[in-house]
Amino acid sequence: MNISEFRQQYIDAMKMSERAKIAELFRLADDLEATDKTEENYRILSDIFSYLCYYTKAYNYLLAVADNHNTKDAKKLYHLKENSETDGDKYGLKRPRKMKDSFIKMPNFKYCSKPLEAGLFEQVDSPQVCDCCGKGTSVIYSGSFYSVENVNVLCPKCIASGEASKRFKGEFVDYTILSSAISEEYKKELCCRTPSYNGWQQEYWVDHCGDFCEFIAYVGWKEIVEMGLKNSVEFSPKAEGYSEHKEYIVNGGSCQGYLFRCLNCKKYILYVDCD
Repeated sequence: MNISEFRQQYIDAMKMSERAKIAELFRLADDLEATDKTEENYRILSDIFSYLCYYTKAYNYLLAVADNHNTKDAKKLYHLKENSETDGDKYGLKRPRKMKDSFIKMPNFKYCSKPLEAGLFEQVDSPQVCDCCGKGTSVIYSGSFYSVENVNVLCPKCIASGEASKRFKGEFVDYTILSSAISEEYKKELCCRTPSYNGWQQEYWVDHCGDFCEFIAYVGWKEIVEMGLKNSVEFSPKAEGYSEHKEYIVNGGSCQGYLFRCLNCKKYILYVDCD
């Protein structure tokens, strides 16, 4: 079966790193909405907006071309309609800001030594005002933050110093799900002064050798193999079930991997969750 040019672009985009993938999907959606309104293009648009969590748009695009006698179409429409009625587009991902190429010095984070490379921050051209310190920042936090207040922009310094957590009475990682075997000092460092990744479900932070591990990257099994870790990586106890289904772990897919490294023994540990 021949694959259309736009479908191939979609397939290629889904293989990218999370931030690059989201930016490419928005770009592709712009191109598709400006071109011929064919069945294939509408199906691709539905797939794109479903991934980006714009369920109403995803549902409407598929509804316009769905085959009423196709079981797969009916199932997808059912789930998209359910998500649309429940959540609409309120959880829609934001279009990534334009990345700058200039070097940015980052604070030291014990549990993520390379937060930019790990995809926990966005580097932007137009400085944004940090909600905590009120200063302009060209590096914007893009991970999770649990707070009763609506916080949109946080700079690296306010996270590293603990000011953001203190001011907004928030946590970057949920304290209540952390291992009781880890010291309070380490828990405070993680919850109050460490940028977190974004998970499909509630973010889980791996611990090993009496301390929390360092977050390395969003990965799929393909990336694990490319890094030469397929025979040495250890699955987190909460993800052991995926060790028999490695082929389903895809970076940016419905079954996402999160790679950690122990600060003491340097062992790589993989955590996995699904949408």
